Amino acid sequence: MKTKKKRGGWQRWRRETQLPFKDDIGYFYDCKPIVVPNKSKYREHGIITGDRDGNELMRPQELKIVRMEDSETYDPQLILVDMALPEGQRGMRWFRRRAQDFCDRGDKPLKRNDAKTGAGRKKKTRKKKKTKKRRNKKRKNKKTRKRKQKGRGVNICQMLSDPERFGYTKKEVRAMALSRAVKARRKIPEGRCVGKRVAQMEGHHYCQEMNNWDDNYKCHEKSGNCVKIIKPRIKKAINDKLRSYGYKL
Repeated sequence: MKTKKKRGGWQRWRRETQLPFKDDIGYFYDCKPIVVPNKSKYREHGIITGDRDGNELMRPQELKIVRMEDSETYDPQLILVDMALPEGQRGMRWFRRRAQDFCDRGDKPLKRNDAKTGAGRKKKTRKKKKTKKRRNKKRKNKKTRKRKQKGRGVNICQMLSDPERFGYTKKEVRAMALSRAVKARRKIPEGRCVGKRVAQMEGHHYCQEMNNWDDNYKCHEKSGNCVKIIKPRIKKAINDKLRSYGYKL
């Protein structure tokens, strides 16, 4: 699709220079009604919804816009995650598409009331009365939520490697790791660079958990992958630190 030519060259979407595409809430893109009359506003960190591959019988897909990136066209490149995936896999299975492609399909931002309804149907939710039968059902759901699944949780190793891909800064990721360690009642060390040290231990702990608690694995912070430890002295140093921080007995 060709873009409208302006003085000085083709129009391009740039994150830092396109001031009209940012407001107090954040970055956004207004759809152009080229194929269908869709004038929706897509926002960074928002969720868009539409028919899955044009099939109206299937449940609509919900895609979260993790980040809007620079593009060589008038619309931004979107980094997207399918919200139907398990929480532990969302950080590893993102993909990139043009924003206008979803505008042409007719995808629209997800509203709060739409989250509780089926495709093409909107209804208001009302509070149900608390009966004995309702209480038993709620207790059963609570037990189901407590079942632990492999791969559940945030991939802290990948977030340490490339925090901007998830919409954070390195400082925010370290603060997140420190908060998780405090909630889990780990032994927080004293001194300088506490957040950095705890974040590294959270990454190593995540990699060992994902590999059936094998202490031969560590988090490679530069690549964001879980790799096998080759040297015995490095393995001993990492596992001794994990014990001293309260990750192991």
